[in-house]
Amino acid sequence: MAGRAARGAEQELLVTLARAVPPASVAELCLEVAEGRTQFDWGFVLDQGYRHGVLPMVARNLLSPNYWPHELVALPHRRLLLHHYEANRRRNDVYLRELQMITRSLTAAGLWWASRKGPVLIADVLRDPGCRAMSDLDLLVTDADLSAVRAIITEHGYRSGAASADRRTVVPIDRQTAVAWRLHSNVAVPMRKPSTDPFVEMMIVDCCVNLFLPDSGYSMSAESLRPHCRTTAVGDVDLVRLDNEAFLLDLCAHLFKEATTFVYINLGKDLQLRKFADIADYLETTPVDWVRLGEMARSYQVADPVAYALRLTAMVYPDSAARMVGAPAVDDEFLAAYGRSDGEQRSWDRPVLDRLFDLQRGAAVPPSATPRM
Repeated sequence: MAGRAARGAEQELLVTLARAVPPASVAELCLEVAEGRTQFDWGFVLDQGYRHGVLPMVARNLLSPNYWPHELVALPHRRLLLHHYEANRRRNDVYLRELQMITRSLTAAGLWWASRKGPVLIADVLRDPGCRAMSDLDLLVTDADLSAVRAIITEHGYRSGAASADRRTVVPIDRQTAVAWRLHSNVAVPMRKPSTDPFVEMMIVDCCVNLFLPDSGYSMSAESLRPHCRTTAVGDVDLVRLDNEAFLLDLCAHLFKEATTFVYINLGKDLQLRKFADIADYLETTPVDWVRLGEMARSYQVADPVAYALRLTAMVYPDSAARMVGAPAVDDEFLAAYGRSDGEQRSWDRPVLDRLFDLQRGAAVPPSATPRM
């Protein structure tokens, strides 16, 4: 398979099976692993799959009859993979019910909102609540409505703050942390609620008022995106979502933000297969008007970060490049840069594919001014 020599069997399996519909050729690699014809470290796959947020998707694909030769060789760690997938499905079911409850209250109060990322992808791209990991609920809300939105979320038992070490209580943050968060983040301080469900522990809602960080030099406010919305549904949960092009801009902005900011590099969340697979799977299943997307990117003056996200995605998933005809372009210097939002722009000296699975890639990156929560 293409990429094997550079990536190794474990990395190639992860990259390929992180997709909603992997190429049929991955069955060849699975057979090779099953028959012991290649050295293979399952611990690496389980650890990195979890770190990259793709273990539920990898589990689903390995458990299916399409890739692993179940009739010949028992799948290693089958029970662990099955339990992880099912636990993620149950966790997401809880989150989707919570999303329905909160958004119905927001709509009843006349407040605008739009769902971001996970629930929309589950509804319109993946069609399976078990295969995508979700760490929280992301809502796009206007700056003017933010206080009212958070007040209604509070009525549902949420509190603003950080999670305790045992994730049983919400710990209020101090004033200094709150000020730093407002200055350096595009989302309000997370709202949390302890859950009685053992697969969730702590519910989290993030209210996003802009797709870009305040110090990034870019801006796409929630208010400006209100005209670019439509509705969808996942099960019996009705969702407001951004339209096809605006939603892709959101996915790109999210990838760019986390790939280039100290706090996410410090956390090892700057390069995650889930974000690349989100864009690649979205492009495979969703018609995109590239002329309109280019016009929107130019009008918001965000063509460079959008091109950054698309080009990195094409590096990880070369098949997606064919679906990006007419997409914005960006030079190699911009592609290597990070830290602009932190006021200390630097450049990587290694390409993205060399860093993707390196747990030490952020060792020399300074700590971020944005608090961790």
